[in-house]
Amino acid sequence: MEKTEFGEIVTKVSGIVHGSNKLPWLLSAQPLAALLLAGALWLPAFIAVLVVHVDDDSGIALPVRLAVFLFPLGLVAAGYLIKWRRGYWLTKIVRLLVQNCIDVNQALYFQGRPLFVTAAHVRANIFAIYFVYFDATDCVRSVDLLLFTCMEDDWEKLIKLITFYTRDENYLSRVCFTL
Repeated sequence: MEKTEFGEIVTKVSGIVHGSNKLPWLLSAQPLAALLLAGALWLPAFIAVLVVHVDDDSGIALPVRLAVFLFPLGLVAAGYLIKWRRGYWLTKIVRLLVQNCIDVNQALYFQGRPLFVTAAHVRANIFAIYFVYFDATDCVRSVDLLLFTCMEDDWEKLIKLITFYTRDENYLSRVCFTL
């Protein structure tokens, strides 16, 4: 594989959001910085509410104290919302990467190249693209053995899986008889 072809494959697979490889805003450090800034702004207000004596008869003390004391609950809720949305985006990005790999694998299959491309989430905001080289004859023998030893329910699932990944409904019949 040449360097330019390798670069094209990586670019094609990593185009996750509208063909770009930039991660969403939610996966950056900015939401955490915003939460920390809001917490830093809340702390002086909390101390002021505790230290400054306000006449309770004016009617303004209760809403201010209530807002100041409930603000941390909002920060915790926002933190959990950000964590949930990050998990959602990480899952969605992995699905998009794998979907992009399917198109690349289809092109490699039609070129007759013994190469399989897949992607995975490694940790945090780090994703990996794996290039797997294989021996086609060993793979076909293994699939052939698997097909003849699996149950009827497994057979249908396996056919759907192979059709999904190769986008060729007659893949097994053509490959098994050519060896």
